[in-house]
Amino acid sequence: MSLLKRSAGAIAIKFVSLLAGFISVAILARVLQAEEYGVYSVVFATVTILAVPSQLGLPNFVVREVSRAVVDGSPGRIHRIVRAATQLVLISSGGVVALAFVWTYLTNASPTYAETLIIGFLIVPVMAMTAVLGSVLRGLGYPVSGLLPDQVLRQAVFCVFILGWVLLVGSLTSLSAMSLHLAGAFVALAIGAGGWLWLRPRGEDRSPPTDLSMRTMILSTGVLGIVAGAQVISSNLDVIMLGVLSDARAAGLYKVASSVALLPVAGLQAINMVMMPTFARLHKEGNRENLENVAIRTAQLTFGIGAPVSLVLILLGPWILELGFGAEYAVSYGPMVILVIGQLVHAWFGSVMVILNMTGHELDTLKGVLVAFVINIVLNAVLIPFFGAWGAAIASSATVIAWNIILFQYVRRRLSITSLPFRF
Repeated sequence: MSLLKRSAGAIAIKFVSLLAGFISVAILARVLQAEEYGVYSVVFATVTILAVPSQLGLPNFVVREVSRAVVDGSPGRIHRIVRAATQLVLISSGGVVALAFVWTYLTNASPTYAETLIIGFLIVPVMAMTAVLGSVLRGLGYPVSGLLPDQVLRQAVFCVFILGWVLLVGSLTSLSAMSLHLAGAFVALAIGAGGWLWLRPRGEDRSPPTDLSMRTMILSTGVLGIVAGAQVISSNLDVIMLGVLSDARAAGLYKVASSVALLPVAGLQAINMVMMPTFARLHKEGNRENLENVAIRTAQLTFGIGAPVSLVLILLGPWILELGFGAEYAVSYGPMVILVIGQLVHAWFGSVMVILNMTGHELDTLKGVLVAFVINIVLNAVLIPFFGAWGAAIASSATVIAWNIILFQYVRRRLSITSLPFRF
């Protein structure tokens, strides 16, 4: 089966997810005032970051371990993985939310921001648990079912709730928008739990029990969790720092640009979800030639999807922003172009991060991501006070390009392969 056919379902899921996110952003941008939307954007960026320590790198770990248990014919081990991961994510997310509540109480935030933030905190454990259940389904060999709850349903249900609220009530605030997002997250979690109950393996367990203590899982997922955390923080840091160093209105306008700019890498993100087990298997088999061939074909496909999407956004960006979000957001075009260029470079380098993580070189990933993280903080702090959203966009794109270059060099050094669309 070709790479495109194998990835078609995941690509479709990712584009539907982006479409649902695009629609929700468009509705919020049109219904909310720019300042209210800025509050919502900053709070949700904070929630997204808090969800990372709650997950502790568990999604990638669960995919890997469940896949191995399937190969070994061990349904009992799969159930033990799910129980242990559930306990760990509930404890970790509970601790993160408790600390966040204390921090909110101690800070002198405005009532609107504080109330919206409190509702947002409640989304953290729901998102974390949905991600873990989705990873279980992907490890079982159901990539579409695994991606559907977290990637599509949460946003889709949120869109439906927003439309219903606007039609029935007629007005929307940052607090009510965040409450509707919480409701959508609960629906997605319920469907993900139902998928696990329906698809969970049954039968005799032929493998001996293994240690799945929380300490073991934390040690196993530590590096992956730090990598995921640094990456998510970097991708949301520009919005948060713009809200802090500029104002909520600027953050809201910039959030629209950053949301649209993710379209060129939708294919890469979707294909990576599907190819993770393949990269791990080929490396374990010592099949360097096929590993490189798959990496190249992946980059060709992702760049082939990203290039025309980027061209459309650059050429028709002002019209897309005005039509989709309103005339007020046309000023986001400049930062959007800068962000699109950075994401197109990201697609050009292919699956460098996934290749390193799936071949046991996650420490190299950590080094590259942490260096880029520092670059991101410094550039945002220096550029935002002078250039506002343009500075945030430059910082974000420079960070994406930097960590891709660093990780590509590690792929060449450790595996002697290229992940670019063409051999040089």
